Amino acid sequence: MSANDKTDPVAQDIEEFDLAGCTQLAKGMRSTTYKVDDETILKLFPPFIDADFVSAEREMARSAFVAGIPTAIPFKLVRCGSSYGALYELLDGTTLSEKISGAADDAEAASWGERMADLLGEIHRHPVQIKELRDLKMEAIRRTKALGDTLPSDAAQSIIECFNVIPESGTMVHGQFDPAHIIMRDGQLMLVGMENAGYGHPLFDLVHTFSSCIFPNLHKPDDTVVTIGVSQHRAEVMWDALLRRYFGTDDERAIDAKKKLIWGYAVGVLITSPLLDELPEEAGTPEGLRKMFLDGLLPHLPEMVEASHNLPVWWSL
Repeated sequence: MSANDKTDPVAQDIEEFDLAGCTQLAKGMRSTTYKVDDETILKLFPPFIDADFVSAEREMARSAFVAGIPTAIPFKLVRCGSSYGALYELLDGTTLSEKISGAADDAEAASWGERMADLLGEIHRHPVQIKELRDLKMEAIRRTKALGDTLPSDAAQSIIECFNVIPESGTMVHGQFDPAHIIMRDGQLMLVGMENAGYGHPLFDLVHTFSSCIFPNLHKPDDTVVTIGVSQHRAEVMWDALLRRYFGTDDERAIDAKKKLIWGYAVGVLITSPLLDELPEEAGTPEGLRKMFLDGLLPHLPEMVEASHNLPVWWSL
């Protein structure tokens, strides 16, 4: 327990939890998901995320549920050593990552991608009704400006101009939409985790899905086995089916355009991700993960610029 925990009523209400016997399902930058048993999963945050953050995330989940978003609400907050987490009930004992990985064939895996698209469409039909939600477009611009000398000035200006092109929208955006953050409850798909939620253009959700389900494998083949618990091939099958269902088209030209659009904006979102700054220095190269991402992504900035120039056309194809 930290010094702050001794006087923090939120931290004092959190129970100790032993990870022994739990199975890791997925590992992202900001949380790791474990299966505790056939009825429970644990979403565990790294030590730099405090008890107040985890508690606020639970309250956000409650607000989203009341607003009509199919969101799972953690039934208990826990502490594992120096890390805090939240326990969620799995009424049929599975996450969507497990469904996709355990599918009998690619057709079944694709059907889960289609169900993800239906859920995403349901989220995006909701006008924002939660006052705590952030404007994701303005936040992306603010983060770019905050990088200061970390980014070459011309690159920073290009990224800001690309974000400015995104149309204003009051659409609800989950911000963490991937199979590792979706569970089954009475046959219904439900979201897990609301800490990245906000409002803005639906493109932001699709960029996150790409960044979680496709981008890791560009850096290291089959890396999604670790990050979301799904093989590279199955992630690609799921992603393709999701896009076709979400946009309502099988036209290859249209799908390719949308993939280019999403990849282009993923470049900017990943470059400016605040999660890289929160991680300890030893988490990447000696200079930290920020330099690794910049070295790998800045050469692709022209693809973000191209996406911004074609956003209205590519989105509507």
